[in-house]
Amino acid sequence: MPFLTEELWQRLPKTHMETSPSICVARYPSPEHLRHWCKPEEEANFLLVQQIIQVIRSMRAAYQLTKARPTVYLACSQTAPWAAYEKYQEPLQTLSLAGSVNLLPNSEEIDLPLAVKVHGHTSIYMDLQDLVDPHKELLKLTSRQQKLKQQLANLTEKLQKQKSLKAKLNHEQKISLLRSEMERIEQVFATFQKMVE
Repeated sequence: MPFLTEELWQRLPKTHMETSPSICVARYPSPEHLRHWCKPEEEANFLLVQQIIQVIRSMRAAYQLTKARPTVYLACSQTAPWAAYEKYQEPLQTLSLAGSVNLLPNSEEIDLPLAVKVHGHTSIYMDLQDLVDPHKELLKLTSRQQKLKQQLANLTEKLQKQKSLKAKLNHEQKISLLRSEMERIEQVFATFQKMVE
């Protein structure tokens, strides 16, 4: 590897401050030399964009959109985040695996059943029309909901019979996970019911 780095060192353009003939004797970069790379405002903006990407991807996972690329609408009531979304619209679309990302000015509302509020100033709308069949999804969700209810009943029965503290804690964790899964399924169920109506 030192040969590769030396070759790169010899061929890459040098700054006016660097005069060493080899990478082996060059000075190690200090924070002062890299200060022009530090842009905290852009880092904060992209962190916000990353959080939006995570929410969109979790929405895709919740509705099992593995191959489909839904159209996503972002409505924002504040100008600073809206400017960040506009600046990073292409990475936002690529990393969230969306068909297109449309920015709605002045927190304009649209009539889509699937909406998630993020940070209090951004609403994410996902258009599921023509991507999923709500009737089939409702049937899947009801069967999944029945299975989860049965598992929950079995676990609560086991919890009451347990005597050891460790086993009780383990069952309580499983019960809380099942309840959160039930809540998520109820939200998805409500969304699909809105689509059917």
